[in-house]
Amino acid sequence: MADKFEVYKYPVQYRTIANVAPILLIVASIIITFVAWRDLRAADWVNAAGDTINPLWFGLLAAGAILLSAFFGFCIHLTYPSINKSKDGFQVETRVYKSRWFTWDEIKRVGLPPSQLVTQIYTIGVPGLHPVYWVIGLSRGVLAPGFLIHPRMINGGKLLRAMIKHRPELFEE
Repeated sequence: MADKFEVYKYPVQYRTIANVAPILLIVASIIITFVAWRDLRAADWVNAAGDTINPLWFGLLAAGAILLSAFFGFCIHLTYPSINKSKDGFQVETRVYKSRWFTWDEIKRVGLPPSQLVTQIYTIGVPGLHPVYWVIGLSRGVLAPGFLIHPRMINGGKLLRAMIKHRPELFEE
């Protein structure tokens, strides 16, 4: 869409969290799985309490725990995207996902902070985002896939002002 654009990112410590936390969650769930497996007596699949464990159920639960931790890790990663802004619109980008360019008119909902006492985190609902962004949108009360503009984002206020300029009706309470 645009040749020239500005990039809005979170500081390095937040981007590091977004990249390291998913890996730590997955590794922790794998370690817990192996510790639990080691505590079973492999010959008869009996746990320390004397209960017989079905290996199929153990494998399914272990795989489910690893997949669930991978999903939550991925959601943490999505929480800290870079936003590319041009005069015509914006694009959401992480290490593993890059959206198409959206026009300002494609913003459907904005989740405003509940009060002045709460950190000013805005949720921007854009229906064309990847379906995984529903987790963020729904968790913040926006009934659409969404991303966050947090005050800790470098020059996030400038990005927010651009959105308010193009879609002022969404920012009125």
